[in-house]
Amino acid sequence: MNKTIWNESILSENVKLFRGGKRDFSPQELNDIKLDLLKYKDCLSSTQFFEGSLKEYKVVSCFAENFHDELLTHILTKYNAAIAITVNLSEKKIVLKKNYETCSIDLCALAKLLCDGDCYETYSDLAFGKITEKFLKFTKTLTPCI
Repeated sequence: MNKTIWNESILSENVKLFRGGKRDFSPQELNDIKLDLLKYKDCLSSTQFFEGSLKEYKVVSCFAENFHDELLTHILTKYNAAIAITVNLSEKKIVLKKNYETCSIDLCALAKLLCDGDCYETYSDLAFGKITEKFLKFTKTLTPCI
């Protein structure tokens, strides 16, 4: 549930408590989960995906204002992509995620090269950056997924 980092932290903590059997979700939490799932399904059905390649790796990308983690995971699984990219136009930010089982590319180096980006210290399969001329040039090679 990708509302804000604050809400993600709360949700993450609630999931830990729920999974540990310490308590059930409250009616409000269950309602929030249902609403977020509906919003995600709506986002997924209205999102257009684009594909291309980088070296021998399949790349799939989409525009997204929210649900970045969910969309990145969806791209990696549904489209069997090696590298997934979400682009947030309003914030001019890019998030990249790789399938660590099938992709040996250094995602941090790719993010630095393509979008003046960097990696998260704890996740070698996740990187971020900003919209740059190099990134825009790369996106011109992508075509709509069928």
